[in-house]
Amino acid sequence: MIKIRLKKVFLSSSWIFLLILTFSFSSMGEAYLDSPSKIQDKLNNISNEEKEVLGKMFVLSQEIEGMDKAEYEIAHDMDTTKQEIEKLEIVITNEAITYERNRDILKEILKTYQKSGPASYIEIILDSDSLKTFIQRLNILRDLTSNTASLLESLELNKTKLTTQRRSQDEKLALIKHQQKKLQETLEKKLKLKEDLENVLASLAEERGHYQECLMNFQQMWKETQSIFPEIIKTVSQIIEKGNLPMNTIKTTFSSAGIKGVLEEKTFNKIVADYPLLSKISFRFELDRVRMEMPEKNIVLLGKFVIVDGQALKFEVDQVAFYGMQLDKYSLEELFSEGSLILNLKPVLGKSVLKSIKIHDKYIELRL
Repeated sequence: MIKIRLKKVFLSSSWIFLLILTFSFSSMGEAYLDSPSKIQDKLNNISNEEKEVLGKMFVLSQEIEGMDKAEYEIAHDMDTTKQEIEKLEIVITNEAITYERNRDILKEILKTYQKSGPASYIEIILDSDSLKTFIQRLNILRDLTSNTASLLESLELNKTKLTTQRRSQDEKLALIKHQQKKLQETLEKKLKLKEDLENVLASLAEERGHYQECLMNFQQMWKETQSIFPEIIKTVSQIIEKGNLPMNTIKTTFSSAGIKGVLEEKTFNKIVADYPLLSKISFRFELDRVRMEMPEKNIVLLGKFVIVDGQALKFEVDQVAFYGMQLDKYSLEELFSEGSLILNLKPVLGKSVLKSIKIHDKYIELRL
């Protein structure tokens, strides 16, 4: 059942296009042949009122796509958990068989011991006709006692393993129930989002085709942005790591409180601008915030730098806007699907370790 659902999830992501792109194949083909610059010109020329409607539609479509991915991930996790439970059941069955077998063996030994009694073992030893026989019988008795102790220890170990494995099984069964509930909530939310989008489309009446084309253009521009973003992140991350930095990139001062380093916004942007891929990108240092702007793609990312491993800064983004529209967390995850933007400051810091960071207007203050 889960595997069937996984296949359906892959198909469900195309639902948006079946719903939205219902106009003729010729207009679809023409729209897809438009160059990114032509599409961008079209989007730049739409009115604020149109942008507001499109914004709502685009965000809804992105949220639906995010729900599709969440549905797939949860279903995949459930499938994995079920496989783990099946494997665990086999282990538990085998362990239970071993436990029962050892218990039966011990039971027979104890029965024999009870029937014979300790006196019979002493008599066997004392009836030895030579010292050699006496030692042999004594060793046999010692081995018997030792084996019984080992069997008892093995029995206890089997019991402990069974208890642990059954507890693990109970935890996984509880996890399955939680995943099922989470999946149901995701499906319900997705259905509600689809209903909202259908209502928006229905309200557009004769303008529906125009908005559908504009929305498709938004989708295409977003995919274009997604495709180049990993390379942008990689390039920015390598700026400092390569060590090709001008002198005094980070201005340092010494005091009784320690070493303070300052990275100015204009200095950082000047370094970024030297890279062709980044020439149209700028960073804005604001109070406790960092703004990354890509004007050509009409995208703005907001977040902050946090210290990682004492010698690197990670750009933690919590907001992303596309053509002025706030996108959801799934869209944000898509942008950084191949890795985060991390500035490795080791070439600049040497053996020094970052203790704190504070973002001010126009500059970043680092404490070492």
